[in-house]
Amino acid sequence: MVAALIGGKTMADDDVLETLILGSPGLREVAENPGHEVQVLYTQVDRAAAPGDPPAFRSYRWKEDADRYFYPASTVKLPAAILALEKLDSLADLGLGRELTMRTLGLDQEDVSSVARYIREIFLVSSNPANNRLFDLVGPVALSDGLQRRGYTGVRIFHPLSVAREPGAITTNAIEFSDEKGKIVHRQPRQTFENRWMLNEPELKGIAYLEGGVRMEQPKDFAGSNAFPLKAQQRMLRALIFPDSLPEPERFRLSDESRRFLLREMSRWVSESRDPAHDPAHFGDAYTKELFFGFDPKRATDPDIRMFSKSGLAYGTLTDNAYFADFDNGIEFFLSATVLVNANGTFNDNVYEYDTIGIPFMRDLGRAVHAYELIRQRQAPANLDAVRFDYEDL
Repeated sequence: MVAALIGGKTMADDDVLETLILGSPGLREVAENPGHEVQVLYTQVDRAAAPGDPPAFRSYRWKEDADRYFYPASTVKLPAAILALEKLDSLADLGLGRELTMRTLGLDQEDVSSVARYIREIFLVSSNPANNRLFDLVGPVALSDGLQRRGYTGVRIFHPLSVAREPGAITTNAIEFSDEKGKIVHRQPRQTFENRWMLNEPELKGIAYLEGGVRMEQPKDFAGSNAFPLKAQQRMLRALIFPDSLPEPERFRLSDESRRFLLREMSRWVSESRDPAHDPAHFGDAYTKELFFGFDPKRATDPDIRMFSKSGLAYGTLTDNAYFADFDNGIEFFLSATVLVNANGTFNDNVYEYDTIGIPFMRDLGRAVHAYELIRQRQAPANLDAVRFDYEDL
């Protein structure tokens, strides 16, 4: 059994996550509080000593359970981006590509952009409109039934974000793709789907919620909301980083060029984007990178870390799903976590403890796992060349 010393305490490899959490008063206070509904999934990556052999993965869990529902918020934008690129790759013979002009019809305000730009907006600043345009392109069948058939158990992604919707049928907007000369190369019609993804039984949380400014004195029912369990989130990320490590059905049909594009945009700092460009006074460089960075700016003492990640924050639930590549120290690992910070039990009142509890918990959890990874023994150093990108070309 491999053991390490951290904080003056010997840590065996069979209880590493538990020891990290219980050994930190701040982490322990949050993680052991049932009201915070904490789930954590930490996976070590061990490169093989023999060149060409696959890496080994070992996972540690803190109360991770696919049957314990949490609202996934913007984490659902990761599969939307993956499946949008996969769809374009499947239609490449028709001339489709991520840089083509994409026009969404039927909106109150015209939206003209490209899949590439929507993906940058999603991973830089977690744009809801950008996600919703990719939702229109991919549709709820692929985002729910399709992902479940691939082995991503418990995934139900069947509604756009931050828009008014009725409980009945789901409609996606019509889309046109046109080339640089304005010629339309592909049309996708407006489509309506029967909502078969809403749960038959209530998924109740809290004691009250606000709807239209009116307080309802009853738990909020999430049966009609998206679901994206933590295990499915991390396996989806692993399918992007190490596609050959998963069974063939769980892999995505992405060209290598599309996969590398997606990984680069997932890990880009806000300051590294000129199109789109965002005000650094409003969006910090590590915006949406809660694990390890929280809402803090990068520190001069931080190693050269890239987070390939997608976080989500809504209804008092904060979730982050990340693969870490530390180029200075040659280490890598997966870390996914969710925490609920809704002390008054009321949903949609915008009274949540993100700044005082949720963000500090995520930041400290990421730094604790990273600190352990720095001293963890390995058979071979991590070769991170496959996730090293040039960010200066945009």
